Amino acid sequence: MDFSKLSPETAAIIEEHRKKGHEDSFSHSGFADVESLFSSPDPDVRTRVVFTLECREETDLSEVLDDGIEINTDFGNVRTGIAEVGRLHRLTEHPGVLRVSVARPLGRHMDAAAPVVGVPQFTKRTGLGGKGVIIGVIDSGIDPDHPAFSERILRVWDQTVPHGGGFSYDDRRRKPGKYDYGAEFVKPEFGEIKDTNGHGTHVSGIASGSESLYKGVAPEADLVVVKVDYNNLSAHVIDGMRYIFDVAEEMNRPAVVNISLGTHMDPHDGTSPMCVAIDKASGPGRVVCCAAGNEALDDIRAEAVVEGPKITKVHFSASPSAGNRIFLTGWYSGKERLEVCLSERGEEGRNFQKILPQGENKAPYLSYGFSGGWKARVSTPGADPVNHDHEIFIFLLAPEGHGASEREFTLHLKNPAGKKGVRVDMWGEKGIKFKEPHARGDMTVSSPGCSTSAITAGAYTTKKYWNDSGGHRRGIEDLDLGTVVLTSSRGPRRDGLAKPDLVAPGVMIVSARSRDASFDTKDVVDRLHVVDSGTSMASAFVSGVVALLLSKEPDLDATKIKERLRYKDRSQIPGSDPLSCGHGLIQL
Repeated sequence: MDFSKLSPETAAIIEEHRKKGHEDSFSHSGFADVESLFSSPDPDVRTRVVFTLECREETDLSEVLDDGIEINTDFGNVRTGIAEVGRLHRLTEHPGVLRVSVARPLGRHMDAAAPVVGVPQFTKRTGLGGKGVIIGVIDSGIDPDHPAFSERILRVWDQTVPHGGGFSYDDRRRKPGKYDYGAEFVKPEFGEIKDTNGHGTHVSGIASGSESLYKGVAPEADLVVVKVDYNNLSAHVIDGMRYIFDVAEEMNRPAVVNISLGTHMDPHDGTSPMCVAIDKASGPGRVVCCAAGNEALDDIRAEAVVEGPKITKVHFSASPSAGNRIFLTGWYSGKERLEVCLSERGEEGRNFQKILPQGENKAPYLSYGFSGGWKARVSTPGADPVNHDHEIFIFLLAPEGHGASEREFTLHLKNPAGKKGVRVDMWGEKGIKFKEPHARGDMTVSSPGCSTSAITAGAYTTKKYWNDSGGHRRGIEDLDLGTVVLTSSRGPRRDGLAKPDLVAPGVMIVSARSRDASFDTKDVVDRLHVVDSGTSMASAFVSGVVALLLSKEPDLDATKIKERLRYKDRSQIPGSDPLSCGHGLIQL
């Protein structure tokens, strides 16, 4: 086993599984992305992981594949698959493999909106409504019986159908192409499909709803929907994108894929597997739109400059309210070598952890215990094989039960090698809040919105009031119209590239309501419609605009589309700057 080719969390899963076996609660129940599927007494068979694999472009993996390793999607230098933990060593031993990473969970991030960006004028002038274009939606599913999508849903891949034995496909539930999990439903047989969350139905309606009052941007486009599993695993999102583009190629149509999902557990420089996969898949008639995220005010990001041997202390709180598995990642130049220590706040840092040796049978992490039953694992591997920078990965495990409360920790950083200041960029998820003076609101665009090729959207305000189903006027009094929403994630990327690319309507957007989802009464407009806000809505809006452009010029790519859209001067957006609004408000 070559641990230098494993992401920190992958190395930890393998090492602890090897040492303690399948039943160890810290190594397995602590990770939402480990799937225990079989009841064999052999622990290597009982535990499987969904993974992404980065390798050299022409790498042939046929010689390492066996019954314990499945490859699902092949993007040249990015592959996805499912493997038994005890078989992963076969991948690391292949000379063409650069990095193996466990798939990471992603979070889910029109009546007044369309006129602001010129949609009605464009459709009246051109007569285009997206006909002939496929809009792919990777999300929580769709309500196939909603009148907004009448006769325009072509296929649905439901990835939430359990993997493995016991599942048989029939005429309505087909095998989804080359993928060995989930089921494909083809028009008109969608009877088993449900969207119990409602997010996917809502964004689909924004992009392509066909009702007269709350019409989507491209009401004549057809839909291909991928319902991702409950964790929205990154590898499955990559598979979903490939599936949509394969369907479009089969039908000889252009396609735009909307991904209103995101994670902060990556380097934010466009080199994560999801970002690389989007860059690889994008091209003429193949466009991906992503939500920037809604974390600009959430204190999930911090920045520290470590000067010489002086210790820099970064304070943060960890709350188990979002779950007892809490993650934090930090990145700094691969030319430097910092030492780190994690303590409870108020305690001095002791036993600083260097870059840990890794390679054959060596996993680069140490485990810690804290008062109240809290545990931590701190990984400090050598330089990442893809971007060549160093990562500090911290996994906190809160005690089980209702008695667990928020705790405060301190990350101690020092640079014993020299006096040069070393910048460390940090991000947290699932309950992390950084404290002053290191908390920041910039660099909060999530991945895959950090993809170079993706059209990444922030949220703009076009509406602040609506009437609910009871006739009550609802709204947010202190929300300013014609502005970028304060919560809309800000750029740039960690390497300085500008993101988001633009902003689009994303506040108080009325769209399709799934019949199988539950909503707060105040958000329900009527039996068929609900209101929602966020960059998810903005990304869906941009996807609809892209579909309009592709219906006229089906060979446009993301670069040309970005140039084609006539952004309004950002000076027209009060208080905005390039970090929050990119090139400004999208304009047809």
